[in-house]
Amino acid sequence: MGAVLTDPDGSVLAEGRNRAYDDGPGAGPLRGTPLAHAEMNALGAARTEWGLEALTLWSTQEPCSMCTAAASFTGVGEVRFLAPDPWALATGNSGSSGVTGTDHWPHWLVTANVMFLRSVSAAVPEGREPETLVRSRTLEPETARLHDSLPPGLPPSGRMEPWLTKLWPALCDAATARRRRVRG
Repeated sequence: MGAVLTDPDGSVLAEGRNRAYDDGPGAGPLRGTPLAHAEMNALGAARTEWGLEALTLWSTQEPCSMCTAAASFTGVGEVRFLAPDPWALATGNSGSSGVTGTDHWPHWLVTANVMFLRSVSAAVPEGREPETLVRSRTLEPETARLHDSLPPGLPPSGRMEPWLTKLWPALCDAATARRRRVRG
């Protein structure tokens, strides 16, 4: 997962990614803790003197209640997300944050969820399947099928563009199939 704080013109002022499962030193004091959600890391990169009420916190997935509360507490003007959180879908908590999502970018919804499922799958011991992925097979079958078609492990570190460029046709196909299923 990833999150950014943007100004009213859309310029990125701070960014964060989920570091809850990162081991080792570096990347801030939250690394390797249950607090290291992408939104918390983006908020942690904000400066106290910034007027947060004019900023928008964008997240790849629907923020959890902790991250929603942190955005409210710090005075962030608006919180938006690209995709429902697969974990929230799997546990019946989808939509519980009260945050506004967007259906304008179905390709990015599938992209965000495939990336999340990859990271969750990489964090469990080999041979086990995370419950989020198991439930996604029923709730988001197009995304789960795409996830299952990928080689094991995470995309290479660094820039995501090469990985996404190679995957883009399959992402588009999955987004189209999802749109057909959702619209009935």
